[in-house]
Amino acid sequence: MKRFLLIVSLATALCACNRYTEQDATRVCGVPVKGTPWELASTLASQRGGSFVPECVQIDGNKAYIKGWIDTNGTEEPYRELPYDDGYVPAEIVCDLANGQVTNALLYCEILDKD
Repeated sequence: MKRFLLIVSLATALCACNRYTEQDATRVCGVPVKGTPWELASTLASQRGGSFVPECVQIDGNKAYIKGWIDTNGTEEPYRELPYDDGYVPAEIVCDLANGQVTNALLYCEILDKD
């Protein structure tokens, strides 16, 4: 009986260590990185006041690309050079996938990275 209780206690402790919490999650644009690329894009799109506006999702093997726009209008120095004088600049989120689920994501914007 003691052995059984010890095994149950250890199993419970191990399960607690592996629980996912949004506080511990990797974030991109303030959104927890989880789910499928489409779920991540949907969450980004529904985020009010979000800086990234997704346009499409492309999957290539173990990578996904969420292409869209960064809204720089809410920043201290909005981007105003042609042809992006409206403040929206092209960007993409590059995602690593495992079994169709996003495991890591990184926002990339060539225009803003040059500045």
